Amino acid sequence: EPLVDDALSRQLAIDAPVRVLEICDFGTQGLSGGVDPTSDQGNFVRFFFDIGIPHTGGSDGGTYGYGRSSLYLAGRTRTILVDTQVHGGGDATRRMMACRLGAAYVKPRLGGSQNRYTGRHFWGGHAQDNTILPLEGEPARSLAASLGMPARDIGNSGTSILIPWPDLPDVDTGRHISAALLHNLWPKLVEVQGRRPMEIAVEIDGVSVPIPDPKRHHQYAP
Repeated sequence: EPLVDDALSRQLAIDAPVRVLEICDFGTQGLSGGVDPTSDQGNFVRFFFDIGIPHTGGSDGGTYGYGRSSLYLAGRTRTILVDTQVHGGGDATRRMMACRLGAAYVKPRLGGSQNRYTGRHFWGGHAQDNTILPLEGEPARSLAASLGMPARDIGNSGTSILIPWPDLPDVDTGRHISAALLHNLWPKLVEVQGRRPMEIAVEIDGVSVPIPDPKRHHQYAP
């Protein structure tokens, strides 16, 4: 990628602590399924590779994966680091991989033609054909721990997404996040026909931020 477009290199060159935004879920399925984008169609492949592909099956909502692209856009370097533990899986289903949506570019080849690149970058482990696949098992667990991501095991499934250098308001960051969660997720925060509501917590630098109860909120109360 041309250096003029490479925001990741510029940010890494700054000698300062790296502020991060971390989004985690617990007690969920995790990024399950195979990891080969050429042959598999599970949650892992859809999350990392299937942006721009229609998603018409199932009842979990979302189309084309554009919502997932907001994770990349939330950071100045368009980079995410993802740690996931698949529900009910063994040690090998602990997975760690990073991805960046950079700028598309072209490189000249001998003979006058050009190679076109999408600007997508992946970090993980090498496969035999020199492609990138996720770290699995102990290497994934060790890397996630070194980054300070939440500890997980096969009984604590789910996914953690770490976004370095997030584009967040400098003032009242917690209030903005809390309000966004309430306004977008309030149907999942209330009990409906015996369905257990989702529990959400927000912390800014280790300090808890309250989320208004939708049952008592003037816009969402029954």
